[in-house]
Amino acid sequence: LRAGVFAPDREVQIYRNETLRLAGREFEPAGDWKATVLLLHGHTPKGSNLAFYRVLARRLADRGYFVLTIDFAGFGLSDSPFSIPYEEGSSGDYDVRAWLDHLTSDSRLSSHPLFVVAHSAGASSGLPIGLGEDLVRGIAAIGPSRDVIEDLSDPEQADYWWSRNQATHRLLYGKEFPDWYSKERWLSEALGEGSGVGLKRPMEVFLPQLQDPEHHPVLLIDGERELEEDKLYLQAYYEAMAEPKGYHTLSGSDHYSNVAHVGRWAFYDREVVDETVTVLVDWMTRILQESPSS
Repeated sequence: LRAGVFAPDREVQIYRNETLRLAGREFEPAGDWKATVLLLHGHTPKGSNLAFYRVLARRLADRGYFVLTIDFAGFGLSDSPFSIPYEEGSSGDYDVRAWLDHLTSDSRLSSHPLFVVAHSAGASSGLPIGLGEDLVRGIAAIGPSRDVIEDLSDPEQADYWWSRNQATHRLLYGKEFPDWYSKERWLSEALGEGSGVGLKRPMEVFLPQLQDPEHHPVLLIDGERELEEDKLYLQAYYEAMAEPKGYHTLSGSDHYSNVAHVGRWAFYDREVVDETVTVLVDWMTRILQESPSS
């Protein structure tokens, strides 16, 4: 067991649609870097400030990767998705596209290969958007959300996730959802219906992209301590994907690679964190070696 703060080197922000502020954090290697990593968080009010993301970002930076962690609209230090016209408000897809535009316009980063690493619900936008971007060399999904349709068909689970979304918005912005944003509307979006999908979305929606043999390399990572049914789902999902693909189960790991957030501190299992970082670095290294100039 280890502990540390893992602060970013700098905080950055961009604006989507000129008015919606999106917050990010940069973790820079000591020397030249091999590639850039866009790290996407899951469904947590802390956004990219959660200890797991700070630990992972700093450790990847230590291995020679420039890491940009971002807060989706409605999470962390970013603005509420309801601060702009809603048609482009809720979906994390718009946030990922905005940060990709930022990366291509930054002279420090535009000449480096780019990878997307998405955790949990962050994969709901990281996978489909990353697969559709030529500048992305590969996408890794750690503990991606799954069985969303089955979970939300259970009224108790639907109530739980609706309440959790409400609580997050209330905590971060001090107010309730707009009156017109009903549970029914949220539920239809969470099930992947329409264009305004939220951060949690069924993996079935973008499976067709992963069955195209021309898709970018994709790595699926799971923890040994995840629910058995979730592990079986992801294994079956992997089997349904076309190459190039990879799959890894982290030994003894929970959903957060055994990293706990306590105040400003991160308490973590060194062996599991080392395995997580090594799996990602080895995968990115192979891709860079196989096609260094593409």
